[in-house]
Amino acid sequence: MVEEVLRRIPSLNAGERFIFGIDGLSRSGKTTLTEKIEKELKKSSFPVVTYHIDDYVVERERRYNTGYEPWYEYYFLQWDVKALKEDLFEALEKERALVIIEGVFLQREEWRSFFDFVV
Repeated sequence: MVEEVLRRIPSLNAGERFIFGIDGLSRSGKTTLTEKIEKELKKSSFPVVTYHIDDYVVERERRYNTGYEPWYEYYFLQWDVKALKEDLFEALEKERALVIIEGVFLQREEWRSFFDFVV
């Protein structure tokens, strides 16, 4: 799997950025895959920066027992979407490396445009 992912990542020149998402449900191996990719790329001094969308999960009280259906709470209330957009995605403009973002639901409509490639 790591080799397949690495084949899909373009060669980057100094000063370029490529935003790569690793999407999957909880315990699907996202972090393990991320760590393996980082390890391989760092062998060649390839600049890699990693972010975890779980760092933006809101407090439990804001996402559970809200009166909404559980699916709605899980999909729409799990993260501070505004903070993700402003604090993470827009901040990525300054990065000049392969940026790996791993998390759940990375392919949401409001986030898709920030990624160059998602698996």
